[in-house]
Amino acid sequence: MRISWLRAGRSECGALYNRATRVGVSSWTVLLGDLRGAAPLSAEMCAGLRGLRAGPEPGEPYGRRALHRDETGEVMLAGWGADAECAPHDHAGGVGVVRVLDGAFTETEWVWRDGLLARGATRRWRAGESIPVVAGGIHSMVAHGAGTTLHVYRPAISGMRVFDPARRQTLSVRDDCGAWVPRDEALVLARVDWETARKRAR
Repeated sequence: MRISWLRAGRSECGALYNRATRVGVSSWTVLLGDLRGAAPLSAEMCAGLRGLRAGPEPGEPYGRRALHRDETGEVMLAGWGADAECAPHDHAGGVGVVRVLDGAFTETEWVWRDGLLARGATRRWRAGESIPVVAGGIHSMVAHGAGTTLHVYRPAISGMRVFDPARRQTLSVRDDCGAWVPRDEALVLARVDWETARKRAR
């Protein structure tokens, strides 16, 4: 297994092997093996993870910190800005769970209706709860205040799509992009207009 980091200094990697916080490779193995959200997270581990959170860059809803990625799956920590909202997105066919470490969030499901993406059911989530991620699902999240979430996916996300309802476009983004419409065009691998896609499907 290997640990990868985004926007993290090499000195911070030592925290992943801290016996006091129980944050380490074995932790990710347990989490990836139990995507029902049942694998326990100790109070010490939660505190250690919150200490590793990366704040968002300007214009982005959360900061991403990749904790683990291998052939089995990936673990990512998200540090949310106050009242930030991510864009609707899928998980490239993967499944997983999002653990709310602190804060509160509203999750919105999105569904296709007549060629357009529309808001569906919503649900409120609080610290200590786990949000299931299903294959093929599209959702978005909004933070109520600031917050921290731990994302566990199997397999590792590759080829995520971000949806832009305002422009009616689907964006395929690079694996190091989060769930937002990137300002850096280099992070966008492809754009598809919904109207164009609907015409081709006829």
